[in-house]
Amino acid sequence: MNNIKIYKINEINLNNIIYSKPDESSETKLIYLKYNHNSHKTPLLIQLPDLYMIDDIKELNINSNVTHEILLPIIGKTDETTNQVKNFIESLDNKVINDVQNHINIWPFKTNEIKYKLTTKHVNNTTNKIYSNGILKFKLLKSKSFKTNIYKSNKEIINDNMYKKIITGNNYIKSIIEIAAIWIKNDTVGLYIRPHQFRISEGGEPIHVLNKYSFIEDTEMDINNVYDTEINNDTCEDKHNTIKENESEQENNFTMCSETEKNKINDYITQSNTIPIFEKFDNNNSVNANSLDSDDLMIMESSSD
Repeated sequence: MNNIKIYKINEINLNNIIYSKPDESSETKLIYLKYNHNSHKTPLLIQLPDLYMIDDIKELNINSNVTHEILLPIIGKTDETTNQVKNFIESLDNKVINDVQNHINIWPFKTNEIKYKLTTKHVNNTTNKIYSNGILKFKLLKSKSFKTNIYKSNKEIINDNMYKKIITGNNYIKSIIEIAAIWIKNDTVGLYIRPHQFRISEGGEPIHVLNKYSFIEDTEMDINNVYDTEINNDTCEDKHNTIKENESEQENNFTMCSETEKNKINDYITQSNTIPIFEKFDNNNSVNANSLDSDDLMIMESSSD
C-alpha cells in the first residue's frame, strides 16, 4: 500500500492531469483521472482550505449509499483563500472543457452538441453575499468499499447518527476531495468529485480584517461623517497530509468506481439549469467558464476535416 500525496490547490499543475480510456460498462460513461507527480500516477486528492458552511447538513437517505449532502459557499477566512478556491474551480472547469473539445472524436459522445455542467452551483433569488461566488455541493458516500468521514477539530470522528446535531450552519469546514472522473451521459458531461474527508471548526462567522490601507477620503472634510467599510477576511494555514490508498485500481493504475458508486453518480447528474450556447469550436477557439452565469454551457465541435 503506497502513501498517497494530498495536494494544496496552489501546488497543482492542471496540465499534469492524465485520463484513462473510457469506461463504457454502464449508461453513464466514465473517464478516470490521475495526476502525474514526478512520473508517478497518483489520485488527484486535493485539500481545500476552510470554507464557511452557512446551511445545516442535509440528510438524504441514511440507509442508502449517498447519505447526506453538504453545501459549501465559496467563501474562506480570507479574500486570498476565497479567490484561490474560486479561481481553481474555474480553471479546472476550463481545463476539462478544452479537453472535451480535444477528445470529441475519441471519447464516447453520441453528439457534437455537448453540455458541460459547471462544478460551481449558483444560488438564485438571494441577496446573501455568502452565496455570491456560488457553492460547492458534496454528497457523502457510504458503501462497503468507501465512506466519507467527518471529523471534529480535535480529530475525533463524528458518527453518522450525530451529523444532524453537530454539523450545523455557522461552521468552517476543511475538505479533502478527489477529482475522480469525467462522466458522460447522453449530451451532458461534468466532473465527478469524490469527497473523502471533512473537518469541522466549530462556530464563527466569517472574520473581517482590515488587511490593507482602508481609509475613505473625505472630500467635504467633515469630521462628523461616519463611514462603514467591509473588507474580508482572516488567514489560515493548511498542512500536507498523506493517506493510505484503500481502493482497488485498474491495471493501468486508474482508480475504478464500484458498480454501486457508478449507479450513484447519476445522483450528481441533472438536466436542470442547462442552457445551450451555440458556438462553433475550431482549434484556436475555446469557451471560458468565467464568462458564464449559468451552471452549464454547451460545447459544439466544428466538423472534422
